[in-house]
Amino acid sequence: MIHKSITEEPYEYRSYRHIYRRDLSPETIIKTVTDTFNIQIPDFVKLKYNRSTSDIKAVSVFLMRCLSNSSYKDICKTLGDITLSQTAKLNTKGFNLMQKPKYKELLPLLLEKIKVA
Repeated sequence: MIHKSITEEPYEYRSYRHIYRRDLSPETIIKTVTDTFNIQIPDFVKLKYNRSTSDIKAVSVFLMRCLSNSSYKDICKTLGDITLSQTAKLNTKGFNLMQKPKYKELLPLLLEKIKVA
């Protein structure tokens, strides 16, 4: 015999948690980055030896790693002609750059695009 107070739950659990899918395409991430920072070159991630785009490329790699569920190998294919170790360095640099106020506005924009619940 189960006691009545145990079976009746007087409280209702509400999570209020938002679930984010990690299926954003790398192209969408790159387009959002170019729109946010007003970059005129659509294929800026494929430019080599250009330090002016290094920070933005690093942020793009970090966001691709986080929001598109891409491996380093997939990111190398997207960027073209880049090694795995360089991609890992860009990912770390992008993580550090996301702490700066200039780049903090980018993550909420992308998360709003992929919000599920």
